[in-house]
Amino acid sequence: MGSQPVAHLVGDRLTQQVAAFGRWEDAARAGDDVAIHRMRVVCRRLRALLATFRPVFDRAQTDPIRAELAWLAGVLGAARDAAVVHDRLRGAVDQESPALVHGPVRHRLRTTFEGRGKPELRAALGSPRYADLRARLGALAADPPWTELADRPVGEVAPRLLRKDGKRVRRRARLAAGAGTDEAWHDARKAVKRLRYAAETVEPVAGGPARRLARDAKRLTATLGELQDTAMSRRELPALARAAARAGEPTFTYGLLHGRERARAEQLRARYCAWDTLDMLKSGTRRAGVAVREK
Repeated sequence: MGSQPVAHLVGDRLTQQVAAFGRWEDAARAGDDVAIHRMRVVCRRLRALLATFRPVFDRAQTDPIRAELAWLAGVLGAARDAAVVHDRLRGAVDQESPALVHGPVRHRLRTTFEGRGKPELRAALGSPRYADLRARLGALAADPPWTELADRPVGEVAPRLLRKDGKRVRRRARLAAGAGTDEAWHDARKAVKRLRYAAETVEPVAGGPARRLARDAKRLTATLGELQDTAMSRRELPALARAAARAGEPTFTYGLLHGRERARAEQLRARYCAWDTLDMLKSGTRRAGVAVREK
C-alpha cells in the first residue's frame, strides 16, 4: 500500500471529509450543539489536510479554500464556545455550596450564553459565501488540483510530511511550556490536533502505529482542550461580574469561579509538563512513518 500514489490516500480523505459536511448542515443550521461541534471538526480536518499535504496540492487553488474554511470555523466556533463556557460555568456553580452562590448567577449565565452566536451561524450557513464554499469543496473533492508530487508513492511522501508536523508540535510545545500564555498553549493544541489528523489520514496505510499516534495525540489534546476551556471561562467571568455590578447584583461568585478556573489551569499545565509528551509524540510519529514506508 505504501507504493500507491499519495494522491489516492489524500483524495480518499478529502472526499470523506467533504461528504461529512452534508451530514451536519441541517442540524447545525437548527442550532444543535452536537452538529455545530461536528461541523467545526470537519472544518479543522479539512484545513489540516490541506496544510499537512500542501506540497501535493496547487496552493493557488487550495489556500483560498483554507481561508474560507477558517472563516466558517470561526462562525461555528463562536456558537460552540458559548455553549462550552455556559456548560462549564453552570456545572461549576452546581458544584459550589449554595452559601457561596450569591445572586441570580444561573440566570445571568443563561441569558448571556444561551443561543449566543447561533443567529450569526444561521445567517452564515444561508449566505452566498457559504454556498460558494460548498461548491468549491465539491469541485475540490471531484477534481483535486494535484502537483507532480501527488503521483509519488505514499511511502516516500507521507513520512516526511508527518515528521514536519511532529517538529511543529515540539516547537510549539516548548514555546508554550516556556511562555505559559493562553495563546501559546492554544497554538500548541492546534499543532497537536494537526498531527492527530495527519495520523488519521495515513492510518489506512500505516495501521496500528498511526492509530496509536492519533490516540496519544487525542489524549494530549483533551488536556490542552480543557486548558483552553478554562481560558475562555476566565475571559468571560470579569465581563459577567461587571454586568452583574451594573445591575446591582452581587459579584462574589464570579470572582470565586475565576479563582477556581485559574487553579484548574495550573493543574492542567502541571499535568502536561509531567508527561513525557514530546518523546511520546516523536517516537509515535517515527513509528507511523516507518509503517507507511514498509507497507
